[in-house]
Amino acid sequence: ILDRFCPSLCEAVVGQSDPAWSVRACIDWLERADLLVPYQEERRTWYRYHALLRDFLRERQRARFGAEAVAGLHREAATWFAQEGMPHEAVQHALQSGDLNLAASLIEARLCDELNREDRATLEHWLAVLPEDLVQRRPRLLMMKAWSLQLSWQLGAQAKLVSQVEALIGEDGGATLPPEEQQLLRGQVLVLQGQYAWLNNLATRRVACCEETLALLPRQWTYVRGGARLFRGLGMGAMGQCQAAGRVMLDEYESLGDKTAWYALRILHALCLNYLNAGQLEAARQTAQVMLQQAIRGGLDVMLCWARLVLGVVHYQWNDLESAGVHFAEVVDRRYL
Repeated sequence: ILDRFCPSLCEAVVGQSDPAWSVRACIDWLERADLLVPYQEERRTWYRYHALLRDFLRERQRARFGAEAVAGLHREAATWFAQEGMPHEAVQHALQSGDLNLAASLIEARLCDELNREDRATLEHWLAVLPEDLVQRRPRLLMMKAWSLQLSWQLGAQAKLVSQVEALIGEDGGATLPPEEQQLLRGQVLVLQGQYAWLNNLATRRVACCEETLALLPRQWTYVRGGARLFRGLGMGAMGQCQAAGRVMLDEYESLGDKTAWYALRILHALCLNYLNAGQLEAARQTAQVMLQQAIRGGLDVMLCWARLVLGVVHYQWNDLESAGVHFAEVVDRRYL
């Protein structure tokens, strides 16, 4: 059932019930017989079967083992890949086992990491491999769908999903989640509500939502916490607290060890927008330039576009249309991120 395997994976899948038999000895025999293709990857030796042998063995598998036994092997493989930090293969085996709840749980566990990488394509792919009725029943999958819409800026459709998540958390479906999972969901809902408050010019509500998000979400949720910092800073600026907001955000930024992560760049993003709103164009330019450099270092293309957009606006305001055009053109070229 394995497209590639190593000794520890085989032991996890088939077990070690017979003391006279070992996975390592079996692999050594197959390798001496030139039936395997070995290669090095991820600091371990992996193997593949030659194609004809693989096809032959899969035919034998279908003839000799029942579907239930094969599904059990796939579940064991999914568990091993998940524990080893290989989520794509873990989800693939969970789906092949027919255990959709296992596949959904593995996908849900990856939301924080994929958001921190701005990986909309992976979020959309995983949502597509699950039945829509399953997605609609699970608040964490609905939250993942809401974030995929956020990354494509489909905020109208997103608002409906966030309302569904709130309703599920308040019903029996939320009661089945551990308290820490409910807390994570509430923190994510709140930051998006802070965003809606920003779009509707409700500064006080925006600040309150984002402060609660920062209290609920652990530090590893850098993407979401960065959004909370952004809308909190913009809310303080809209309430006439630009200087206080600037001091708070600069102090927070300087305290960070990793200044290339989403969280750090969202702080710079909020500073840039507050400087623009206050007409402090040189401060906005300097901050956007730092933001651009850190986005390049961190490989965060969406934040790079925001930095370019701010730089374009600054140069446009200065009537430096050639420089403004260069920055705006960079944003347009990356419009499908």
